Amino acid sequence: LRQLRTLLRWGYRMDYVKDVSWLDKVPMYPDDIKARRDLKFLEPDELKKVIESADAEYGLLISALALSGLRIGEALALDASDVDTVIHVTKTLSPTTGEIGPTKTHESNRDIYIQKELKEVLDRANKSGSLFTKGGRRVDYYKFNTYFGDLTKQVLDRRLTPHALRHTHVS
Repeated sequence: LRQLRTLLRWGYRMDYVKDVSWLDKVPMYPDDIKARRDLKFLEPDELKKVIESADAEYGLLISALALSGLRIGEALALDASDVDTVIHVTKTLSPTTGEIGPTKTHESNRDIYIQKELKEVLDRANKSGSLFTKGGRRVDYYKFNTYFGDLTKQVLDRRLTPHALRHTHVS
């Protein structure tokens, strides 16, 4: 709704739309927005339930995202050479092209400290150069996104995206 309003107001400024005064009468559902914003992370017991309910390969990826704060594309672009005493984040997997390219912003290039729990997850995930695989192939961005949403809906009765694991890491 916010994007539609922005588009219509742009159309008004460009003289494509005659009147947008009615836009202010359309409610934004503030309670729904607040509820969605408030639930975008997992409590420790919720995270544990999700990981235990996930299949082994996806469970490793979920654990790594929650322990590191990596974006899903950054995690899927990692290979074994990106990990030593820290995780060197210098690239990301594009969900649209499926190709590995630069990170979201220049400031996204960073080193992430590897604590004991994260090291254990990375050691278990390290298979044939690519860290996060499903059936021997790099995890598919969209399949994992759908899987994670379905899993959290089933286990927690609320659908989340993998980005919620970044919020989980921070919280």
